[in-house]
Amino acid sequence: MSEALDSGLAREVAQSLDCPLELLPDARRLFHKLDAIGSEPESLVSAMRTWAGELNGRMFLELGCGFGAPGRALARECGVQVLGVDALTEFVDEARVRAESAGVADRCRYRNDDLRRMLSAEGRFDGVIWAAMGEALGDLRDTVRQLRRLVKPGGWVVIQADAVASQGQSDATASRAALTAFGDELARDVSVPHWQLREADRARQQALRTAGEAIASEDPFRAATVMLFLERQQREASGASKRESSIWVLRRRGATGTP
Repeated sequence: MSEALDSGLAREVAQSLDCPLELLPDARRLFHKLDAIGSEPESLVSAMRTWAGELNGRMFLELGCGFGAPGRALARECGVQVLGVDALTEFVDEARVRAESAGVADRCRYRNDDLRRMLSAEGRFDGVIWAAMGEALGDLRDTVRQLRRLVKPGGWVVIQADAVASQGQSDATASRAALTAFGDELARDVSVPHWQLREADRARQQALRTAGEAIASEDPFRAATVMLFLERQQREASGASKRESSIWVLRRRGATGTP
């Protein structure tokens, strides 16, 4: 259960979900009506179709998988094998249910764990997925440094994130510099369409409001926390049209054992 998380990890998980710590035990219920929690599976699959002929049977690691939407989509469309890892037991349970419903349970396995425990599995995967996880592993350059080590030479590092600015550079220039800092090839750079982000934010707001109001009505002691959360989500959604989200696909350079 999510209640069993140590306090530090619980805070980090709540931050990654943009959810108050007090509502973390209700995370599965809050996000249940959403196919994906922040990620854009259709755009991710589209970015990977270039390698459709190479992907069948390849093993991908999805860190912070949530309900497993990106990995599940890649398994369904490209035939990859997926190991999804998430700290919330409730999310892992839901991911298994959804993989079964999608007919890809034989290709999707899930593990309840702190994703950082997987960072020692160097070179064991053909690809890694890091979708809408923010700075849980540090800034973009640090994130790339840690993710690429999990992947075999020639493998794929798939990242969905907001573009970042640095030292006066444009978002695109700063992001590209961080992504290619270790000599890997930036093979795809796909901007998620603004209309798609708006639709995703609209669906998220509707789902959170429906679930949040139900929780508030059942537990008056948490009603104020729920309503403040919903109000903040609404304010953030109003600025979604200014957000730039991209899907980047790196091909890992180097021979086994190189940094």
